[in-house]
Formats: sequence, structure tokens, C-alpha cells
Amino acid sequence: MFAVSSFLLLSFFVGMYVYALVVGVNVNPGLIPKGMSYYQRVEDAINSSDLGKKLNVLLIGNYRGFTNVSDFLVIYRSRIGYCIFAFVILSFAAWVSRHLTRYYPRAYFALGKQIDHMKKIEKGREMWVIGIFIAFFVNLAAGFLILIFGQ
Repeated sequence: MFAVSSFLLLSFFVGMYVYALVVGVNVNPGLIPKGMSYYQRVEDAINSSDLGKKLNVLLIGNYRGFTNVSDFLVIYRSRIGYCIFAFVILSFAAWVSRHLTRYYPRAYFALGKQIDHMKKIEKGREMWVIGIFIAFFVNLAAGFLILIFGQ
């Protein structure tokens, strides 16, 4: 469920990224008003008798809240990376969950031929536990080797 939702979010972000690449524009960052500078320009234009200054302030007012496509792409590139990471982690968790439910079922009736199947399941459980312990000790040994020889 979570892997599907992360995939849908990933596809949305990729769609926004492609749309921004195709349609987006960059303007001079000096034209985009920051903070209270726009209101100071409006005040200067109101006090001025120059019509060109007043028109410039009206045009610059259209850029309020505008984001250049290059800034937008940087933001969405990182969001796409986070979604890919989440999708991989959640897909791996779903895969592990599927295998755990196979080896650790909620209910199992060992009757008839299922007795042999139960023994196979128990052997698979032992292999998972042994594999996890081996991986832990290999990681621990690698950490010690890096600590000793890595300097």
C-alpha cells in the first residue's frame, strides 16, 4: 500500500519535473521582488510623477511569487530522489513481509501432507535466522577491520 502511494507520488513529481522542463522559463532574478522591496518600489512610484516608473512597478508586481524554472527543478529533483529512495525501501519491506508471512504464518494446520510442509517452513525459518546472524557478524567484523586498518 505504501509502496504504491510512494510510486504515485514519484510519478506526480516526475510529471511536474517534465512539465517544468517543457513549459518553464527563467527570468532575470533582479526582476523578482524579494520581501518588502516591492512595496518600497510602489511607494516610490506613487510619489513619482514619472509614468514609466509606475508602469514598471505594475509589471514587476506580476513577478511576485514567481519561481524560476531552474530553482523549481532543483527542488523537484531532490523530491524525486527522496521518492525513489522511499519506493525502494518500501518495496523491499513488502518483499520481506511477504517472505516472513510465508515462513511465519498466522495460522497453520499441520495435518496429513502438511506436516512435511511444516518441516520445510521450519527449516526456512532457521535459514533466515542464520543468514541474519551471519550478516550481522560480517558487518561487525568489517567495522572492526575498517577501524583497525582504515587509519
